[in-house]
Amino acid sequence: MVSIIDFYVLQKRPSKEGFDIVIGNPPYGANIDDLVSLYEELYPNTSHGYKDIYKYFYDFGLSICKNNGVVCYITPNTFLRQPRYGDLRRVLLEFNILQILDLGENIFEDAVVPVAICLCKAITSPTVTFFADLTMDITVNNAKNILNNIRFLQIDQECWNTTQNNVFIDNIRKTKHNEDILDNILEMKDCGFKYQRFNVGLSQKGKNDLAERLFYKPTSGRIEDERDIPILIGKEISSFYHSLSPQKCLRYNYETLLKSNETTYYNKKIMNEPIKLIWRQTAPYFIGTILANKIFFGNTIQAGIIKEAYKDIISYEYLCGLLNSQYLRNIYEQNVKEGGRVFPQVKLEKLKPLPIVIPTKEERKKVEDIVSQIIDLRSKSQDTEDLEVYLNQVVNKLYMK
Repeated sequence: MVSIIDFYVLQKRPSKEGFDIVIGNPPYGANIDDLVSLYEELYPNTSHGYKDIYKYFYDFGLSICKNNGVVCYITPNTFLRQPRYGDLRRVLLEFNILQILDLGENIFEDAVVPVAICLCKAITSPTVTFFADLTMDITVNNAKNILNNIRFLQIDQECWNTTQNNVFIDNIRKTKHNEDILDNILEMKDCGFKYQRFNVGLSQKGKNDLAERLFYKPTSGRIEDERDIPILIGKEISSFYHSLSPQKCLRYNYETLLKSNETTYYNKKIMNEPIKLIWRQTAPYFIGTILANKIFFGNTIQAGIIKEAYKDIISYEYLCGLLNSQYLRNIYEQNVKEGGRVFPQVKLEKLKPLPIVIPTKEERKKVEDIVSQIIDLRSKSQDTEDLEVYLNQVVNKLYMK
């Protein structure tokens, strides 16, 4: 058991001392609020963003190893791909990452988080990393057989210096000459209408009627005041479709209903755009459509508008077609690995690096025509399965050329 005194004293030891090997199962998710300032002093490189104690254990373990010493930890696998662990990934990339074994959440009977094993040598010479993703294969019942027959991928560690936020992924795909990443094309925000109270303790969170004062559900589809604002919520969106009659209304005078410790906010720039892409936040991958009117939307919806440099090159119909395609869905899911979660969340950081083919006028029009037909049919509750199959074929050809 390493105490906070050990953390401090061992960190200050002369560099010539150290261990040949450090093995452990560090704690995670602990309440370290009272110690954050000390950890920030000791480990500034792993103190950016989210403060999770297991990040500090990696930094600590590598600091107490001899040159060529080895650190082997089993921890949550969140450090592999989640944006808020980018600082830890950058620290690990300064050393020799020998092996990563992603075990997911089914390896232990009562696991509450997915886990991974990382083996790292304390020497500053990047190498080939042996990487295995067993998240979809391994369970408590078959673990012995799976672990005895692991097929490792060999990944050049240097590749992770070029991935978005240095994510540790096994399907590294380089952007082609006729592609750009979505982040350069679409300005994306968590921009829906939000409301909150401030200066409220944990025991009082959620104990208020703020939502009831701001919103209501129209009775028999009739709104209380013609000035009230229909507001879309996530479940009213699907691929190529959004409800034209939202089941939730925001009272037009909502600002007058707020108490002194309450506030509302939203991204006015994107919300007020006459046309935009919108998609569900609670989803395993992009599920979205085009919003071409001034309907407000809530905090369970994300949105994006095309950047000025691409307005004459890319259209909303074209982007809607590509982002709803099976091809980009596969890339997104491989990079996120959240398919097993009960309430997976679409992460903007994972959408940003998606490759978008810059089309010719003919290619763009072909996708636009298909998407326009699908949107029209979906608005009439008609079947679009054949058209969506055709769209996937067209998109696949775009990426395969």
